[in-house]
Amino acid sequence: MLVQELPYKSNKSKYVCDQCNTERVSTLLFDKGYKICSSCQRKNKVDKRVHNELNQVKALGYTILSHVYNRSRGTIECTVQCVDCKRVKSSTTYRLLKSNGTCVCKQLILDNEEHLMLSSFTYILGDDLKVSGIYQIVIGDDFYIGSSRNIKERLKGHFNQIKRGKHTSHMIRAVLQYGVSSISYKVLEQVEGTEEQLRQKEQEYIDKLQPTLNMLQDARVCRKLNTTTNKDMMVKIMMELINTRDLAYVSSKYNMSYNTIAGFSSGKTYTELKDEYPLEYSRAVIPGARLAYNTIKDVLCYVIQGKTMDMISKETNVERSHISNIIGCKNNYMKELASNDSVIGKLYDIIEIQRTERNV
Repeated sequence: MLVQELPYKSNKSKYVCDQCNTERVSTLLFDKGYKICSSCQRKNKVDKRVHNELNQVKALGYTILSHVYNRSRGTIECTVQCVDCKRVKSSTTYRLLKSNGTCVCKQLILDNEEHLMLSSFTYILGDDLKVSGIYQIVIGDDFYIGSSRNIKERLKGHFNQIKRGKHTSHMIRAVLQYGVSSISYKVLEQVEGTEEQLRQKEQEYIDKLQPTLNMLQDARVCRKLNTTTNKDMMVKIMMELINTRDLAYVSSKYNMSYNTIAGFSSGKTYTELKDEYPLEYSRAVIPGARLAYNTIKDVLCYVIQGKTMDMISKETNVERSHISNIIGCKNNYMKELASNDSVIGKLYDIIEIQRTERNV
């Protein structure tokens, strides 16, 4: 609730936060549509991240006994209990999710003979498998159904995981039971279309044939974080990262793991988007940057308009030190951005011309 508008020169307004009911003075936050203060906004972002990551830990098969957000480290420390074996351990959500930390009772421990048997598996895949569609992997009496835009590459991934003993416990146990010679595969149907249409057709086959080796019986559910993710979703996230570097907010908005967003924003994952969207990718993925591309551009535009650092800080909610680094182009990522991005490069050129004119 707006209480009082202070004199125009102060560029501030008094208002009461709708969440904590505290009277605040802010730089036009209320005028920009915010109904709560910046402290409550930060708290809400942390709460969303905690809720999102705890749900992902529960999906690994744990019950959350207790948790606390470590503000100084930015980590969520938790004590969890395995639903099956009742083991209790303490860790952080980051460690559990990064390592896909399922309990040891769910992990398959292989001896040397079993490793040798799996590593002896050899296969040859022809170029005729470079098609989009639904495929089936048969191991003895069990089978798996999947879909891919490139069945050859997907099968290669499956078989390499089997050779290393890193596939799902269902698949590895079936191979150990029937032997590597029992592994066969075939294309059930070629499907041309979107990822959604491909998943829908896969679901039809799963419902009809009832595969025994599929851990997920719903193909429309997003796969594990380290496997295929809907391309359209990643494009949306890429466009979001151009506007904000608040990874917790992006993670919550798109119901994605924080670590997945962090990996993408640092250029470690989903690099295939770089070839299809080179300009957008270069603006979304800026390794080492703490500010989004559009925020950097806004800061430079305000500098050209002649605004002071204090005014820019109030308008963009960016600390003076970051603004100074942007203006001086001091960081390596800013130097690369200035040389590779035409828009940022032109803004720096204008700033340099204005400096030259002032000196004259």
